[in-house]
Amino acid sequence: MITVLTPTFNRKNELIKLYQSLVNQTSKDFEWLIVDDGSTDQTPELIERFINQGLLSVRYFRQDNAGKHSALNAGFSNEENNEWIFIVDSDDMLVSDCIEVILNEVRNLSSEYVSIRMLQINNEGRLLGECFPNSFDSYFDLINSKLANDNADIFRKNAIFNYRFPVFDGEKFMAESPLFLAIGHLGKTKFLNYKGYIAEYLPGGLTDSSVVSRHRYFNSTLYVYENKYIENNLSYFERFKSGVNWWRFRLFKGRLMRSFSVPYFFMPFGFVLYLKDVFHGSVDLSACLRGD
Repeated sequence: MITVLTPTFNRKNELIKLYQSLVNQTSKDFEWLIVDDGSTDQTPELIERFINQGLLSVRYFRQDNAGKHSALNAGFSNEENNEWIFIVDSDDMLVSDCIEVILNEVRNLSSEYVSIRMLQINNEGRLLGECFPNSFDSYFDLINSKLANDNADIFRKNAIFNYRFPVFDGEKFMAESPLFLAIGHLGKTKFLNYKGYIAEYLPGGLTDSSVVSRHRYFNSTLYVYENKYIENNLSYFERFKSGVNWWRFRLFKGRLMRSFSVPYFFMPFGFVLYLKDVFHGSVDLSACLRGD
C-alpha cells in the first residue's frame, strides 16, 4: 500500500483538482496524508469535506508555516505511513492509473531498491524533460547526466523515516537535492519511463520564484550547495557548479548560521552569476545593504 504525501500551503483550489484525480484512480490501495503548512485560505474546512465524503482514506496534519521542507519532515516521520511514500505536490495531479502502475512496480522490486522516479507531463500531456536511459540506477546517475528533468519520486518508508531537512530560523525554502543525495547512499532507484504525474507550475509558486527564494533563504541554499560540493559521487563538473553557486548566493548576505565555507577560488565565478541575478531583479539589494 502507498501513502500519498502532500505538503500544502494556501492551495485550496488546486487541492480540489488533486483530490479528484485521486478519487479517479483505478486502484484505491493508498491513503492520502496532507501536511498543511499553516494555510490561511480555508484549507482545513476543505479537507474536512474530503474526509466526510468518505471516498478516500485521508489523514490531515497542520503545523505553523515553516516551508515545504519542514512539512515534508513532518510527513516522513509519521509512523502510520505505508511502506511506500509518494510525494505529490498540492498543485499537481495524477493520471488515473498512476497508483496501479506504482503498485505493480513495487511488488517486483528487490530490497536493494529504495526509491522510484517517474516522468512528469504538463496539462497538455507534453513530457517535462527526457526519458531515462536504461543505465540509470541511482540519483547520482541522474544528477551527473545533466538531464533537465522534472520528475516525481516514491520512497520506501524505512529509507526516509529518519531523514530530516535542516530548518533554519525564519527560512521557508530549501531545494530537495540533499534528500536525493542521502537516498543515493542508501540504495538503488528504479527509473520508470511512465508519464503518470501531471505538474502544473503556478505563478508565484516555489518553482516560479526559485532564484528569488534561494537568495532570500540563503542559509538553506548554502546547505544545499555545500552538500553537493562535498559529495564525491558527483562529477567534477557538478561539484564545480555547486562551488560557484555557493558563492553566488553567499555574497553580500548577513551572518551565516553554519561555519562551512567553499574555497575562495569559486568566488569570482559566483560574483558573475550574482550580478546576473541583480540585473534580472532576483536580489533584494536593499536587504543586502542592511545585512538582512
